[in-house]
Amino acid sequence: MTKKIKIFLASLFVVMVLTIIAFGSLTKSSCTNNIIKENLSPGGGYKAVYYVQNCGAISDFYTYIDLQDIGKKSKPVNIFSEKGSHENYSLKWYNDNKLEVVYDGSEGDMYTSVIKSWSDVTINYVKQ
Repeated sequence: MTKKIKIFLASLFVVMVLTIIAFGSLTKSSCTNNIIKENLSPGGGYKAVYYVQNCGAISDFYTYIDLQDIGKKSKPVNIFSEKGSHENYSLKWYNDNKLEVVYDGSEGDMYTSVIKSWSDVTINYVKQ
């Protein structure tokens, strides 16, 4: 193999590696979650997490509430999501099986997910 071919192949390899690295950084999620509140049920079996997600300048903010069964070590399940950044919601556990979510409910809000029960938890939504 001549020296020119070796240099060409080495250069091609470097370009391919750099392309793969650049593509990987472009497709990596750049979202950040700003946790507003975490609230455990009275018995500690469930956790409700309320957070605002920001995925960058060209994406809207989204407000989420997730519920997780601590005893089963399950992944959190999204029970509520709304377009926009809303940092004035409240979460209140009445008992281990009843959660209340108080939200602002402005006109024109875009709710993308509202789940009223999950596992053995009932979720009550109250508009302020």
